[in-house]
Amino acid sequence: FMSLVFPHVRIWLKTATDLWEAVIIYCFMVLILQYCGGESACVTAIARHPASIPHAFPLNFCLPRIPTTGSFLKSCKRWTIQFVVVKPIMAVLTLLVALFGHSDNVPWK
Repeated sequence: FMSLVFPHVRIWLKTATDLWEAVIIYCFMVLILQYCGGESACVTAIARHPASIPHAFPLNFCLPRIPTTGSFLKSCKRWTIQFVVVKPIMAVLTLLVALFGHSDNVPWK
């Protein structure tokens, strides 16, 4: 909404939104792990009660179920940390490219 009202600051708002999104995703991951009693408690509970998760429709018809193991939790944590690191870097790079005018085809112009 703010980008529509103030189009001249759209790039700054988009960058701030991307940075805040990375912070929120990381905080949510930490919150979920703390609700479960910590990462080691999650891994222990998953090891005691192994299960699997189906893929979303229509991929559930052609892909096997995803086993939930300790390595699954570590992979989810690794992917989350990767997002939290890459998202702000790309947001700042996009801002720099836009500010220095090295991009002719930017969506916020």
